Amino acid sequence: MFKMLKTGRVDYLFLYFSKREVLVSSIPGYDVVPVEGMKLVLYGTLHFIVSIKHKDYQKIALAMERGIKILKQQGAIKKAMIDSGFINPQVVRWKAINPQH
Repeated sequence: MFKMLKTGRVDYLFLYFSKREVLVSSIPGYDVVPVEGMKLVLYGTLHFIVSIKHKDYQKIALAMERGIKILKQQGAIKKAMIDSGFINPQVVRWKAINPQH
């Protein structure tokens, strides 16, 4: 993908935001800079699947639900999303090129 960008085969590329203050993502041989003021928002949810064939599937599913609830209350899920670059506080006011309908 980065080679295609560098050679001009593509003009844009969707990529997570850098966690650095400058927002430049550096991949060996490439520095990728976001288009300032524009972002792509990923709408959706994540799901965990537990097979009903597992003898303890109900216990596992309940434990996961409780654990996720605790992680949300502690802010750990949002922190992980920020730490991974999926959410970047620096671009909160940037315009989504795919507004949710």
